[in-house]
Amino acid sequence: MLTENMVLRTVYVDPDVDDKLRDEALDKHTSKADLFRNYLHIGIDAAKQQPTLLQRVDARSGAPLVLRTVHIEPSVDNKLRVEAFNKRTSKNDLMRRYVRIGMEVLVNGPRRGQLAV
Repeated sequence: MLTENMVLRTVYVDPDVDDKLRDEALDKHTSKADLFRNYLHIGIDAAKQQPTLLQRVDARSGAPLVLRTVHIEPSVDNKLRVEAFNKRTSKNDLMRRYVRIGMEVLVNGPRRGQLAV
């Protein structure tokens, strides 16, 4: 993926999410950053359709977080910044929640009210 028109962001992710991203990246011969972006978009879309998903997903698992860098589209970064401000949370927590939602939606499907996190 070309990163010329993207912004570089440092994100703290849960270790279990990082492990799943690593395993999937190896299986699919792609980068963790590409998977992260994909899951971020899926999570954002799923939460738009079902706003209660974002409220039910806990942003922190309690384990020490893993530091990762990822390029994302400036428009997505701006939307996340505004949404984080409006929700009185950090952009990092919001991104972590969306990625987790995106991963769960692909595993479990977009079943209403059933997100196993």
